[in-house]
Amino acid sequence: MKLNMAKLEELKAKGIEQIASVVKSVYRTTYYHVVSIDDLIANDGNWIPAAHVRFGSGAHGRMGVTERSIDWSKTKRLQSCR
Repeated sequence: MKLNMAKLEELKAKGIEQIASVVKSVYRTTYYHVVSIDDLIANDGNWIPAAHVRFGSGAHGRMGVTERSIDWSKTKRLQSCR
């Protein structure tokens, strides 16, 4: 997925440092993949997907972090960047 470079630059100028995308939801927990705006700009606006991992229980899926571990004052959701 390609993001709007002008929008990324605008968000960066406003002090936003990261973009978060929902990776998965398990029960009541939502996991996000967080990417630095600088990394997205360096990648020509192309989204960098979350790593695919296998967990000890044999389950597999995308790696993500919980909402509580994200600084939302410096992070925007991916939906607002399109």
